Amino acid sequence: AYYQLAHQWIAAKLNVLNGAATTGTVDAALAFGDTFFDNSLPDGNFKGKAGKDIRAYASTLAAYNEGDIGPGHCDEDRTSIAIAPLLIGAYLWQRRRGRHRVTR
Repeated sequence: AYYQLAHQWIAAKLNVLNGAATTGTVDAALAFGDTFFDNSLPDGNFKGKAGKDIRAYASTLAAYNEGDIGPGHCDEDRTSIAIAPLLIGAYLWQRRRGRHRVTR
């Protein structure tokens, strides 16, 4: 559940940074992710209601990232596709080392 949310949350953050509009539902899922990742590590036990909530927010963000909710799907920029995994890896590495800084 942790990594499902991480992948979708980071992609949604990149979409927002790239200028994509959001909805109230997407904003709530992003806010959940902000709090969740500030207080959780991947080795947590995310079962029961907590796991269901995490997967539900991941699903919301997946729908946003895939263009099903929000402004819709945009044309793909090959540069963005190439650099996104590097940004995700760098972000997760910084979080693991305790040096992340989330700008709000």
